[in-house]
Amino acid sequence: MLPKHRTIIFVHGCFWHRHSGWMIAYTPKSNLEAWQNKFISNVKRDYKIMTYLANNNWKVLVVWECDLRYRTHDTLLGVSNSILYLNSNVSFYI
Repeated sequence: MLPKHRTIIFVHGCFWHRHSGWMIAYTPKSNLEAWQNKFISNVKRDYKIMTYLANNNWKVLVVWECDLRYRTHDTLLGVSNSILYLNSNVSFYI
């Protein structure tokens, strides 16, 4: 949380927050229904929280685990640019 910039940064794990298209966001084979319910619950909660924050004049940034791991420099540059230059209170993913 960066109150001075009215910005909140979430770092989402690809597995738990379902970063589509990434191998790490696989669905386990056992107990499939429980896993699917958990993932759906996580995504719904994320959306609800981010919508609430954006509606209350916070900039909401989501950084994915894989981007921090494999594109660290570009990801951090994108975050800093977003904090400094984004004037609207929109939610978006880096």
